[in-house]
Amino acid sequence: MRLTHVFKRPKTWPDFFLTLYFGLLFLLLVGLAFQEKGYWELWINRQHQPLLDDFFKVITNLGDGLMAVFLLIFLIFRSYSAGILLTIGFIIHAVLVHLGKQVFFKGSLRPLAYFQADDLHRVVGVKTALFNTFPSGHTASIFLFVTTILLTQRLNKAWQFSLLIIASIVGLSRVYLLQHFFWDVYAGSLVGVFSALAAYYIMGFFPSTGWMQNRLKISLPSIKLRPLSDWKKV
Repeated sequence: MRLTHVFKRPKTWPDFFLTLYFGLLFLLLVGLAFQEKGYWELWINRQHQPLLDDFFKVITNLGDGLMAVFLLIFLIFRSYSAGILLTIGFIIHAVLVHLGKQVFFKGSLRPLAYFQADDLHRVVGVKTALFNTFPSGHTASIFLFVTTILLTQRLNKAWQFSLLIIASIVGLSRVYLLQHFFWDVYAGSLVGVFSALAAYYIMGFFPSTGWMQNRLKISLPSIKLRPLSDWKKV
């Protein structure tokens, strides 16, 4: 790959993360294939607890698009190339999610509209959408974020496993909060991972420029105090 001129550490390919991820996709595919649509979503909904309501209501925000801004700030303090990779990946992911929601699957029913059941548990404080369910944008975003981090930072297996768990929990939160079906989350995760990997390969065609190896630095002015001996006695 022609990426050694872009990243200082070209051997950041997250093999362990991707192996676990595709293994998880396979298990989820098996679980979804042998049950009708809505079975697992209703089962998850029946497991509601006040603690889980609060937990999922908070952690789902990690998949919000605004988190891309905070991650971008973090990455450009590491290297400009990492920030560019996130930007390219986010554009790809945004286009794919938009095409899914607004073009190919426009008007597709979300769980609350699909089930039309009065006994569904709804988390207080969460505004539940009714349409344009496929794919899950929050899931796509969080998997884009974690894959980008792993592609640009050399992290051990423990970190790779932890980031996969965090991304998966965010995806699960979308089901728990009645915002999406598992198939939406499944597709969203693929969109996120694909977008990051596509951006990684696209950057391999960038011309070699030294500034991309640099990072944002902020130098604070130094303040020097006069020694106590120089102060006049009052």
